[in-house]
Amino acid sequence: MKSKLDQTGKSCSFKNYDLFQAKNDFNFEKRDWMTVQAEELPHGSQLIIGLNPPFGVNGSLANKFINKALTFKPKLLILIVPKVTRRLDRNKGGYDLIWEDDEICSGKSFYLPGSVDTQHKQLEDWNLKAPPLYLWSRPDWTSWHMGIAQYHGHIKHNNYLGLHAPDNFLSIFDGVPDDNGDILLQDCAPSFAL
Repeated sequence: MKSKLDQTGKSCSFKNYDLFQAKNDFNFEKRDWMTVQAEELPHGSQLIIGLNPPFGVNGSLANKFINKALTFKPKLLILIVPKVTRRLDRNKGGYDLIWEDDEICSGKSFYLPGSVDTQHKQLEDWNLKAPPLYLWSRPDWTSWHMGIAQYHGHIKHNNYLGLHAPDNFLSIFDGVPDDNGDILLQDCAPSFAL
């Protein structure tokens, strides 16, 4: 993701938190997400949060992680959570669902943090039932995010069609203003045809 953003002239700071050492330790901090404070992150209009939290029984742990993320008021919230998780459009000051995809996380998409085999190699796991990937927008950013999603074919005519290019879901960041406030959509051809 960082290299894609760099190519488009957008700068971004990244922070990754977990209690277990990550396989990809890019900007990783071994830390409990619940201890992160607002002053440690960018202001909500400059904040995009992605979560793949522990699910818990009936999504109870996932809901706690999401509630923590909502206290930061991010403009965009990307979630890998079970379907039983509370919908964000039903909360007070709710978020709007831009799209969801039930297939992008299927197969061998995840590794198990902290789990190693007898040769100390990271264990991976196949999803028998893949959790959906959701993209939620803060209401004051919804029309912007919806426009980007439509431009890239993730949705069409405000009707969800699913994610057409699961190998290139980072295209949601195309069209986000760079540090100068410029939008480079003309340089960003759609990554796939409808």
